[in-house]
Amino acid sequence: MYTEEHFLAETLAPMRVSYVNDFYAKAERLMRYTAFPQEAFTHICSAVHDYAKKQNLTIQILHHPLDDSVCGWVLPDVQSGAVRTSLFDSDARNYFSASDFADMRDMENALLSAQQIFSQAHAVHDKQEEIYISRMDFELANILSDALLNRLLPPATDSKNTSKGKQFNRFFGAPTVHGNVCYIPNLTENISKRYFIKGRAGTGKSTFLKRIASAVAERGYDVYVYHCSFDPKSLDMITVPQLDFCIFDSTAPHEYFPIRPNDEILDLYRECVVPGTDEKFRNVLDKLETEYKAKLADGSAYLKKAKVKMDAIEAHIPNLNREALENETSYALKVMFNL
Repeated sequence: MYTEEHFLAETLAPMRVSYVNDFYAKAERLMRYTAFPQEAFTHICSAVHDYAKKQNLTIQILHHPLDDSVCGWVLPDVQSGAVRTSLFDSDARNYFSASDFADMRDMENALLSAQQIFSQAHAVHDKQEEIYISRMDFELANILSDALLNRLLPPATDSKNTSKGKQFNRFFGAPTVHGNVCYIPNLTENISKRYFIKGRAGTGKSTFLKRIASAVAERGYDVYVYHCSFDPKSLDMITVPQLDFCIFDSTAPHEYFPIRPNDEILDLYRECVVPGTDEKFRNVLDKLETEYKAKLADGSAYLKKAKVKMDAIEAHIPNLNREALENETSYALKVMFNL
């Protein structure tokens, strides 16, 4: 059945973390485009997307963490995919990085500055977490996660899975030059049961998700784990297609509310935090939130500088003429669909 999923496999802030290998784990045939014109790559991707739709196949589309542009795809039904390597990917050397290109240095410096400022923002976020951690009943949160697992998992005696499930790591969004990007609506569109976790920084949302993901995998089900792009050690969402459910952190900057009959809210702040915590620490929390947003804005400014330099570099990459583009598109279709 035709479906399309959009997500990211890398984050840039506050450090570069990549799960690209997880993204292409199911692609036996993989095309790699290095220092390839973006316009031509987008054209080829559109042709592959259209053909997959006509053939009623699933396509997973990978987005760039800097500007949200398309930088790859996977067709899991036919086990093929493609990736356009980032110009700032230090593992893939090209003409610009090898020739000490000035714009390349400027782009890397802008990214480094953005990461340093985002690290400072993360430190502010940690101070917010400390307030709620000191007022949080984590034992009760564990009881709630166990109760949810009893609802989600079939009895162990009914399970047909004998081996441990696999974990696939991803990001559902990131802070980009266009603002915060989030693909939760797309990724949960075809999932019947959605759980929206509400809470505050430090109220155990990520720990809750980790406990669920671990238990589900131990029972033999594959789990798609979506990490926080701002703190990849933390989780923001898990999806389990075999059991048709997902659970995600539904707080800013990716806050959503139930719109379907089967949607359900799990409020860890209400259930597990000492009542009145928001009110008691309002002044301190407001000050930290103001500082946090200011740091995010400063970091985003450097992302935009990096984007300007990346565009300047890509302007030096010659585009394909019509004949070359059509030949490359035909070749990609043959490889992707084994024609």
